[in-house]
Amino acid sequence: MRALVAGHLVLDSILTGGRASESIGGPPAYMGLLLRRLGFEVTVATRVGRDFGDERLAQLLSAGISFASSPIIGSPTTRFEITILPRRREMRIVSRCGDIPPPSAGHREYDIVLLNPVAGEISPKSLPRYKEASRFIYVDPQGFLRKIDEGRVTLGANTSLKGVLSVVDAMKVDVEEGRALTGMKDCRRISSELMSLGVREVLVTDGANGTFLRVGTELYHVRPPRIKAFDGVGAGDLLGAGYSAARMSRSPRDSLAFAMACASCRIDRAGLGKIPEAEEVEGMAAELIPKVETLEGLG
Repeated sequence: MRALVAGHLVLDSILTGGRASESIGGPPAYMGLLLRRLGFEVTVATRVGRDFGDERLAQLLSAGISFASSPIIGSPTTRFEITILPRRREMRIVSRCGDIPPPSAGHREYDIVLLNPVAGEISPKSLPRYKEASRFIYVDPQGFLRKIDEGRVTLGANTSLKGVLSVVDAMKVDVEEGRALTGMKDCRRISSELMSLGVREVLVTDGANGTFLRVGTELYHVRPPRIKAFDGVGAGDLLGAGYSAARMSRSPRDSLAFAMACASCRIDRAGLGKIPEAEEVEGMAAELIPKVETLEGLG
């Protein structure tokens, strides 16, 4: 199985519980490394500056990640400062690297494409091109919705994105992102509205309240296991990559359990330490499958 992950590699400075740390972050790291552990060949489309460092690139290459093209450009690497507070987190962007061009037109090279921009580095207009390159396209809209005001990161609507959602096979949003896209506040209504815009499978995450999945007439829900999160950074990327990987061979219902396992296995660890091994995921997924609720439809 072949996967393409598109989005910026970033350098995260994370402040939690009075402790500061810096680590590699961004969807290509979390998603790419998880997919490698799940047995996928992984290609990354990204951009970094020379400040990212040869050692960090070597770390990814040694893990089996390949790059669609040379990732290094003249702009500095995208950097975020993330402050973890008791019930929320605050983000500031310190620098932003360059835009990521879409793949050239051609045959379907990948089984799955995961589009997960963090700072507007992918154009919504390129989604059809990515769809042409894959059997299954997954989108996390966070980077399409983020607005930057003097470094402060907020969310806003993106009408260009809404116009191309009919090419999307699966999408994950949290409640705030879902509200920005649809104007809805309720997880069920967010999922219904995104499906009406053409998305075929919709995941809506609501923290400790669990994750909802709408597919056709069916709505599923699963709660995360009771594991205290270290900081939550990267968990959404792991959930999305896990769901997309599972959908290559599993039902939507079982894929939801698998995705939650990917996000939860090591949620008590920092940085890339959150990425689990395949055996851990399979074990937790087996425990979660019986706990998946069918809220609507026959299941």
